[in-house]
Amino acid sequence: MAAAADGKLEPRDSELKDKAEELGRDVNSGAMTSGEGLNELSKGRSYPLYAKAVNLIEQDLPFWSGIADKAGTDEVDTLMAGIIGAPVPGSFIFAKNAANAKSDVQKVSGKMTGLPSGKTPDDVKDRHDKWRKAIKKKAFDYKNDYEKNYTDDKFTKVNGNTMDTKATLYSDDNEGRKTQTGEIFGNHNFTAAIQPLYRGVGNAYARITNLDDPRKSVVLKANDSGPYTPIVFNRYIDKNGKKHEPTVNLEDPTKGVDLSVAAYNAITDDAKKGTLHVKVEFISPKEGQAAIDEQVKNANEHKAKFDKDVHKTLCMHDSVFRNNPKNNCPNK
Repeated sequence: MAAAADGKLEPRDSELKDKAEELGRDVNSGAMTSGEGLNELSKGRSYPLYAKAVNLIEQDLPFWSGIADKAGTDEVDTLMAGIIGAPVPGSFIFAKNAANAKSDVQKVSGKMTGLPSGKTPDDVKDRHDKWRKAIKKKAFDYKNDYEKNYTDDKFTKVNGNTMDTKATLYSDDNEGRKTQTGEIFGNHNFTAAIQPLYRGVGNAYARITNLDDPRKSVVLKANDSGPYTPIVFNRYIDKNGKKHEPTVNLEDPTKGVDLSVAAYNAITDDAKKGTLHVKVEFISPKEGQAAIDEQVKNANEHKAKFDKDVHKTLCMHDSVFRNNPKNNCPNK
């Protein structure tokens, strides 16, 4: 961090800047998503820090470009390091070169796809195929445990700017942790995790509708990556006769959204269900934030009931939360 703080770059930082320029151009051309580009750029470092830096730069690119023109790109990276709290060399160059790749509508092969990540349905299918291969490779007993759950008809379906998918609840274990864009997760917030393949990188806004009860919908900010599912990669019984099933978490192609409890409660009266069939429609940040502000206002006007409902749903679903004495969950 010292190198970034005084504006001096280490050799590897210079290499990262060259890499950032190349990756940014790839994102701009549609060869990869912003998320994929950032994953490559941040290898060996922290993805959330890079995502936060790029997101801040993209929010006011003319301002940061002005500083770069006057003082150089190193100065922007130095200032970003101070804001983020860690070096993020190449973040400005990446953001600048990826600037024409829109997070909501991007040109790919001369066609407007409408996907936040700029991916076509064929690209999504290709990723789903790769997920299936990864699951088959990792899973201990794929045929018996997973094969029936990872068929094409159960994968998230993408059509233009919408998704048809399953929505699940965040684990309460995520409460207070940083999301992929650097924001703090809280179950009282109207937020969700959506995989970068669908939402691109940075914050995206979406309207979630319960397809089993279409009268119910909620607008939220997608600022994290997920959902993930635990895949059993081995089974054994220890010397005490206890059964063990070590797992690895993989992105789940059958579930496209992890909802905060506030968002989940807004679209169902069945708190016990846990998994909902939903439609996801990506909307503009301006429209999305205005809707969220209105939802927060309504929640604050009925704060006692809102907080009670969040608490009730968490206690119903999350054993980690339920078993923590400080949360005062009723005994089961």
